[in-house]
Amino acid sequence: MEATMLCSDEVINHFLSYEKLLEAINMKRFLVLINRDTGLKVYVFKGINKDYLVSPCRICTCSDFIINFIGRKRDYPCYHVIGFAIAEKLDKLSYIELDNNMFTSIVYEIVFQGMSFKLRKILKG
Repeated sequence: MEATMLCSDEVINHFLSYEKLLEAINMKRFLVLINRDTGLKVYVFKGINKDYLVSPCRICTCSDFIINFIGRKRDYPCYHVIGFAIAEKLDKLSYIELDNNMFTSIVYEIVFQGMSFKLRKILKG
């Protein structure tokens, strides 16, 4: 399936009744990190035990996307990829502006540790 088709109405409708996705949307776990120094945006799904970098309607760093969608050629991607499109339509994305050092540090933690404790600390406020 082409990346442009990942957020088609058919695929979105497939996920609209997915309870895990709706719960994640309502818990505001779909995050947009914004580097206030450069304007760069990074999309992060805050999981319970892991965080994932996501390019909405394109790709996710979670194992479900990599193993099942890419490897096993499943017909639909993980819910993280589609969830950003749905959360945006429902106005449920969380936007977090960060200075360059914190932005870089959080992305580094997600890439190399699988989750960001700094991000969780910021979200606890």
